[in-house]
Amino acid sequence: MRPFDWFDLLTVGGLGMVFVGLWWLMPAAALIVVGVVVFLAGVRGEAGNRRAR
Repeated sequence: MRPFDWFDLLTVGGLGMVFVGLWWLMPAAALIVVGVVVFLAGVRGEAGNRRAR
């Protein structure tokens, strides 16, 4: 086991916030999903641009 650090807490806390948003705040969940899709599309487009050059 590696020693506990604060980033573990941030990771778990971030996941917890996402799940709270999903289950209790459906508009927020929709915003999270749209944000993730847009982010992935941007990453994929950026990779495509880099490959084309």
